[in-house]
Amino acid sequence: MKNRNRLIFNISIIAITIIYVMVLILTNVGVIKASIAYEAGSYAEQYAEKNNLNTYELSDSQTRYFELHYEQFDYDISGGEVTIQGYSGLTVDLVIPVLIDGNIVTTIGENFFSNSPNVKSLYLPNTLEKIDAEVVDGITIHCNTDCKFYELEKSRQDEYAEKVAEAFERNEDEMPEEEYFWNFNEAYDSDYINFFLDQIEFTYNETASTIDITGYTGKDDLVVIPAYINGKPVTTISMNLLGLGPVVIPSTVMDITGKSVQAMFGVTFAIELIFTVIAFALTIIMVNIVMPRKRTAEEYFLSSPQMIVSYLYVIAQYVFSILAIYKSIVGAVPAFLISVIILAIYVLLISLASAGRYQAKMVEQHIEQKTSRMKEIKLSGKWLADGIADANVRKQVERFAENLQYSDPSGVPASAAIEEELELKIGKLKEVIASGKEEDILSTLSEVDKILVTRNGIVKNSK
Repeated sequence: MKNRNRLIFNISIIAITIIYVMVLILTNVGVIKASIAYEAGSYAEQYAEKNNLNTYELSDSQTRYFELHYEQFDYDISGGEVTIQGYSGLTVDLVIPVLIDGNIVTTIGENFFSNSPNVKSLYLPNTLEKIDAEVVDGITIHCNTDCKFYELEKSRQDEYAEKVAEAFERNEDEMPEEEYFWNFNEAYDSDYINFFLDQIEFTYNETASTIDITGYTGKDDLVVIPAYINGKPVTTISMNLLGLGPVVIPSTVMDITGKSVQAMFGVTFAIELIFTVIAFALTIIMVNIVMPRKRTAEEYFLSSPQMIVSYLYVIAQYVFSILAIYKSIVGAVPAFLISVIILAIYVLLISLASAGRYQAKMVEQHIEQKTSRMKEIKLSGKWLADGIADANVRKQVERFAENLQYSDPSGVPASAAIEEELELKIGKLKEVIASGKEEDILSTLSEVDKILVTRNGIVKNSK
């Protein structure tokens, strides 16, 4: 790289570093606060006021809409349809999902209620078609009038009522065989029930009666903490609330131990700022000290593994620092360790690239050594014919000198000995030419010409 190119690069890197530091400092004035939505009078409201968080109070309809119950079922899948066979959680009022593993729930199995002793009522989705189990006293079915099962069950009730009415009209002594029907409660407004919960997007710790949410694995901008998992209330949130979108906290939560407020000028900020500046500094060092011989911008950008590794290191450290500072993906200690690991990987790759560059340089030197002797031989034989009086002799010597100049300069190990002999013989030829004896010149020329032909043949056959 020319000095001008190097100067431009240095100024550019320094400018980028200064801009990066200034943006980082200016955008980290103050604190980061979590945003939460809560039900009036809940623990979450008190927690938000105490920590001065960004808040939103849920209306009654929103509270019902966001009250999520995650449940786990025993089920069978056949032909894309699901038959739920049982439920072992603690929930009394159980919501049946529309989908499980992407398959539509159409049936409640015949042994469902015997396998689910805690269930006292079911909320059915519109896709449910039948309940194979016999009618159980004390069980209430909740669904709206669009539910397929409700339509079928209502039709069966109407048919039975018509049979009874006809029997009364005919004054028959024998009435139709008694049939049993489910106790229905029409859920006229069931939109708030989320029937599509077939995957729990949270990590959690479970005790005999409570749930502690420890992490969120989903990607939604709005994070809704469930009120119940497997029938057990979510009472504690120990996950980090920073870096998430707005978080809806249910009224079941009685304790929040996860981080929700963070001073921007913290330990993580300082660590990542230092490591990122180090990354920029190492790039400048690489250009000005390790690689001072690069001539052009093209060579500098395209032909240097060390520079490519340096660019990747800067990008990796920069991206991680942004995630660590603004998204709080890790704490201060993990941030330090990860930054050290990124730096160690950079040093390792630079060492490997430098070793490769050193090896290439050794190969170049080896090739240069192999060609240097032949270059010297060619140079020594370039003006052999100068001073020869006889035209015929001079012409033959010139022809040899021309053949010598057009010989392959790259030697091979097998040609080393004969090249040494060729060099000595050319020296002898010079002495004979200086003596002026034409016969001796032609005789020696014949010998040295044979040596050159033999040498060129060895080189050609060795490639």
